[in-house]
Amino acid sequence: NNTNISTEILNKELTLNEINNTNVSNFDLIKENDIVLLKTSISSCCIKIKKNLKFNCKDGYFPHELFIGKPFGSKIYSANNEGLIYALYPTPELMTSGALKHSTQIIYTPDISFISIQLFLKPGSIVAEAGTGSGSLSMSIARTIAPTGHLHTFEFNQNRAQLAKELFEFHNLTDVVSVKHKDVCSDGFDLQQSFVDAVFLDMPSPWLALKNADFILKAGGRICTFSPCIEQVQQTCDLLRKYHYRDILTVECLARPFELQKRKVQTIYNYVNHNDKNSKKVKNQQNKNELKEQIIDINNNNDNDKDKDNNN
Repeated sequence: NNTNISTEILNKELTLNEINNTNVSNFDLIKENDIVLLKTSISSCCIKIKKNLKFNCKDGYFPHELFIGKPFGSKIYSANNEGLIYALYPTPELMTSGALKHSTQIIYTPDISFISIQLFLKPGSIVAEAGTGSGSLSMSIARTIAPTGHLHTFEFNQNRAQLAKELFEFHNLTDVVSVKHKDVCSDGFDLQQSFVDAVFLDMPSPWLALKNADFILKAGGRICTFSPCIEQVQQTCDLLRKYHYRDILTVECLARPFELQKRKVQTIYNYVNHNDKNSKKVKNQQNKNELKEQIIDINNNNDNDKDKDNNN
C-alpha cells in the first residue's frame, strides 16, 4: 500500500542501508519525470523531477538529483544544510489540503468522500461534472474511476477552464479527464443521451442545468448538487421531484477535530456554585460549624491541661 509506506518513512529518517532493507518497490521510489508534492516549513507545492534543475525555498535549495532514488515520504535535506522538506506522493487529499492553487472556493475531503460514495463511483464509471473550478473534486474523481472510466468536466469561465486543463496535463490525467469550456445551463453537456453514470453540479443555479443533466444520465444514474444556501437546495429538490427523481437526500458534512486542553478541576469538597445563594449559605454554615469544632477542641485541650496541673 503506497500510503502506508509513505507514512512509515515520513515518521523517521532512513539511511541508505535502511532503504535497501525496507520493503519498498521501484514504484515507490522517486524517478525522473515523477510528480512530487513538496511540503516545506510554510507551504506545499508540486514539482516535476528533472535533472539539472533545483527547487528553492525558505528551507534552502534542493537540486532535483537529491530526490531521485528516494522513497516517497522521505526527508530531503537542502544542499546548503539550511533545512529540510518532505517529498510526498501527490494524492488528491494532500493536493486539496494545501498544494492546490485556489482559483475558486474548493470542495474539501469530507464532502468529496461523501459525494463519491453517494454517486456510486468506481473504476470504469463515466461522470459529468459542471463547475470544474480549481479541480479539487475532479482529481479525486479521476483517481476513483481510473483507469477505464472517464470524467467529462465543464467550466463556463474560460480562464479557469484553461488552468484546469494545464493542471490535469501536469499530473498526467488527460487519459481520464476531459475539460471543456462550456455553459451547460444554456448549451448543454455536448454528450450523448443516457451516456453517463453520474452527474455532479457545482454552480450558483444548479436547477437551470437539471434538464440537460437528465438528458445525458443513464436510467438508474445519480445526480449530486453542491450548494451553500438552503434556498438553492430547496429549489433544486422541487425540480428534481418534477423530473420524477426519488430518494432525494440533503446532507451537511461537518468535521470537528478534537482539541486537548489542560484544566484544573475543583473537587466536590471545595466546589461552590457562586451563582447559587443557597450554596453560599451552605458553605458558610459549614465553615461556621468547622470553626466551632476547632474552638471546642481547643477548649477541651485547655481543660485537660488544667486537670493535669491540679493533679500535680
